[in-house]
Amino acid sequence: MLMLAGIVGLMAIGGIAFMGDSFELDSNTDTNDDTGTDTGGSDPVDNTDNPLNQILSGDGMDNDISGGSGDDQINGYSGDDVISGAAGNDDLYGGDGNDDVGGGAGDDTLHGDDGRDTLSGNTGDDRIFGHNDDDTLLGGDGQDMLDGGLGDDTLAGGNGDDALHGGEGNDRLEGGEGQDTLFGGWGNDWISGLENQPANHADPDQGQGDFLNGGGGNDTIIAGQGDVVTAGSGEDTIVLGDWVTNGESATLMDYDAEEDTLLMVYDLAGNADPQIEVAEDADTPGVSHILVDGREIATVHSNGRLSADDITLVDIADAPSFALGL
Repeated sequence: MLMLAGIVGLMAIGGIAFMGDSFELDSNTDTNDDTGTDTGGSDPVDNTDNPLNQILSGDGMDNDISGGSGDDQINGYSGDDVISGAAGNDDLYGGDGNDDVGGGAGDDTLHGDDGRDTLSGNTGDDRIFGHNDDDTLLGGDGQDMLDGGLGDDTLAGGNGDDALHGGEGNDRLEGGEGQDTLFGGWGNDWISGLENQPANHADPDQGQGDFLNGGGGNDTIIAGQGDVVTAGSGEDTIVLGDWVTNGESATLMDYDAEEDTLLMVYDLAGNADPQIEVAEDADTPGVSHILVDGREIATVHSNGRLSADDITLVDIADAPSFALGL
């Protein structure tokens, strides 16, 4: 059931309510300007031209609900819903079901709940929570905060200085452009500090200095220029590459030679194998510098002595299948 009202403060539990004015809804039944009902729960509700702050809710079916330019509150409840906040600083809740929730312009808060949800912040500084199941969280433009929660989630920060937390499960985290903070949480996570994927070896990183933390589990962490990597517990794989240039080497804070693996991805097409050297820091015990063809790629803090034999060279043509997640 969808309910419409022109009375400020009215909230229809289990239906749809509007605050502040009267509306007409294109539905399976006739409505008037004051109140009305709709038994066709899957019909779209579009209020993108409405400048008021609205409270809208679904009816347990597969709803398509759009807010207006005000600061809206929308809850889809159960069902596979499509929710758009449009402009304004909106609070959007997908509820149960496989929902598609988009924030639009403004600083929005998005929640997925049960189901495999796709949550997109778009523009603005957004807060996005996947909660349960395997969700996809997309920050878009702005300085966003993404929290996957339970399940095997995919998180992409987009443009801006973002904070990503995978939570529990085997998650995939990509910071995108900006100085991002990525924390895998608990599970075998895939974490990338690169601004672009290096599949075609074309300017994959812009050296904006991300903070990457694997947390618990056996993680794969791809370090870009200026990134600071804390692998955390577990048998982790740390991927370095010749995308590190201009002296902006990565820093590995807790490399464990007995548990962790170091991979060096390099474009070998038509080129000789690179010369890999490991030089101990002259001033700081337990710190080494990895150099490739004389260029520093990483500074490594380790619990033992690091040598070139600890580094596995991988052709970039082979890397996507296991290291780069492509």
